[in-house]
Amino acid sequence: MWDNLYGSGELTVGSAAFTYHIGTEITSSGTGKVAAYLIEILARIAGASVSTATGSYPINVTLPIGTALHVTGEQQVTTLTVSALNRSVSGRQYGDVAVVTSSYNREHTGGSN
Repeated sequence: MWDNLYGSGELTVGSAAFTYHIGTEITSSGTGKVAAYLIEILARIAGASVSTATGSYPINVTLPIGTALHVTGEQQVTTLTVSALNRSVSGRQYGDVAVVTSSYNREHTGGSN
């Protein structure tokens, strides 16, 4: 959030930094340690791994006095669970990141000298 509602001059906003996940993660429940370990090994062999990355969203605006800018983001997450014989394996696949910007200003009359 960049707030220039009561600033004394223009505020330049270049970009917003963010972090997000890449990949797929697998978790298991109702299994013993050996079975959980085997599930994890098989999942990694199949390509299930998650890493965290950082990104930068270019904004490149100048906020005049009396305005503010709010930036939010959300990442798409697909969840799947498979169960059999009192055991279950769940997975999460991380997808696209959506960034939303909104600006607003305060009510004012322009001030006086």
